[in-house]
Amino acid sequence: VKHMGGFLPYGVPKDFAQVFIKPYETWENLEVILRSRPSWINFDNSAACVADHSALKADVGNIIGYVCGLGYVDCSTVPKECKVSVFDTANFVLGTHFKRKSELSDKSPKPLSDCHFDGLAKFVSSADYLTFSNASQAAKCIVPIGKPDPESVFVSPHGMNQIHGTQNKTAMKVFISRAVKHSAGHAGAAQIPDQVVESALSSNATFSSMSTLLSAKPEWASWSSIGACVPNFGCRASDVGAKIGEVCSKGVFDCSEIPERCKSSVWNTAAFAFGSYFKNSLSHNNSIQPLVECNIGGFASFVAADVYETLDLDQQCVVHIKT
Repeated sequence: VKHMGGFLPYGVPKDFAQVFIKPYETWENLEVILRSRPSWINFDNSAACVADHSALKADVGNIIGYVCGLGYVDCSTVPKECKVSVFDTANFVLGTHFKRKSELSDKSPKPLSDCHFDGLAKFVSSADYLTFSNASQAAKCIVPIGKPDPESVFVSPHGMNQIHGTQNKTAMKVFISRAVKHSAGHAGAAQIPDQVVESALSSNATFSSMSTLLSAKPEWASWSSIGACVPNFGCRASDVGAKIGEVCSKGVFDCSEIPERCKSSVWNTAAFAFGSYFKNSLSHNNSIQPLVECNIGGFASFVAADVYETLDLDQQCVVHIKT
């Protein structure tokens, strides 16, 4: 729990501990349960992935080089004040890596797995990292995971759960505004009715229910007559490429039909593949909802023409659909 950035105000429930006495229970199962954020744990939004300050400097230096090569953090941007010691550099690199990897995944962060690095790193609460020697210097280079940002979380069931967990009306308005955009509509956060926000923050709210609401095209938003399922440019190209393969494997359309001109970049390929997948799915079931069916793990969205025409895409690779 401590290495998940949490603390126990009342200790571990006895019945929970008894479950993990059983020989068939695994470390992976434990992590899955802790990632679900059970109510008996208090989690710190200022928790961060940091270097283990008891580790050898040489080992920490090696892990910095390894993490820099993973592609989630540009190590040329390490601030000057974070080059004072190898631990300051590691704190910045590890923290930025973990935060960025979490932001680019449509799943809950995995501190016990993704902030471990053979025991040279750990995910700890602010109460722990502020006990480091020379804490004021160390704090300059620590990158907390922070609260979910409604402007950047995935427009997906997981993203909605993240914002729901904040119980913040302003944040949920921003998320719903983005969900409207991902349904080929437009509505600023200020336009979202309070009752819609309250419903989205209720205990029985789901992404599916929000999708159903937006598919009905409520009057408080404006809606385009033409849209397209396109890749989200905020994602990594390698992740989008993996989703192309996933879509092609579903058998909804023949990926060998992708035009040569749409193979010039992963984004053009994705635009044609995602768009064709959604169009073919719609032809078999005209009741499917764009927010769900053109989500593709959070890596795609169904947007209006005035949005996709501004994207760096070959427009002949965009599969237009009348809404």
